[in-house]
Amino acid sequence: MKPRISSAFNLLKRVGFAVLVFWGRMTAHAQQIIWERDGEGDSSRYGREILPLGDQNLDGFDDFAVQAFGVGPQGTENGVWIDFFHGGDPSSTEPYLRIDTPPDGIWTGDIWTLDFNGDGFTDVMLTGNIKIYFGGPDMDTIPDVVWNGQRRDTETSKYPIGDFNGDGFDDFVRYDGVIGGGAARRYFLVDCRLIRFRTLSYTAER
Repeated sequence: MKPRISSAFNLLKRVGFAVLVFWGRMTAHAQQIIWERDGEGDSSRYGREILPLGDQNLDGFDDFAVQAFGVGPQGTENGVWIDFFHGGDPSSTEPYLRIDTPPDGIWTGDIWTLDFNGDGFTDVMLTGNIKIYFGGPDMDTIPDVVWNGQRRDTETSKYPIGDFNGDGFDDFVRYDGVIGGGAARRYFLVDCRLIRFRTLSYTAER
């Protein structure tokens, strides 16, 4: 039986600036590397986060995304990108899609993957100002949903909570920074049904 990527990413391990994928069956023998790719710069930290995407192109293999910094000096001014790869036997080491974020400091580097629009494909959400990219065979680099927050720094966070209200769509909570010089913090419970963001705002006083 040939090695294949059959289930996303109990198979992945990051070493240095390279990503190594191992055959997932544990035996007494040495594990076989079936996928390897280096970053494009000394500070790229390629593979700093690896995300399972399910089967995006319906070929029977699970796909995945790899996060890295750009090729310049490390930091938010360098921007961050996400490379998307199709699974296979073997899997290609050339990404079929790259989302390259602008070096403006509005993305803190967090990525969440859930099915926000309920179509059965895993979607990708970036933090900072919310950008959601709908998954599937037609996924592209243009965000399908953009929600600008009041703050654009690392204090803006999003937390996926699954299907909070039982309507069949994954939801998330957004923390949108400091109010009144630190006197309170505001949270939004976001219902993603049809991506019509019905938000419930909670303000927590200190």
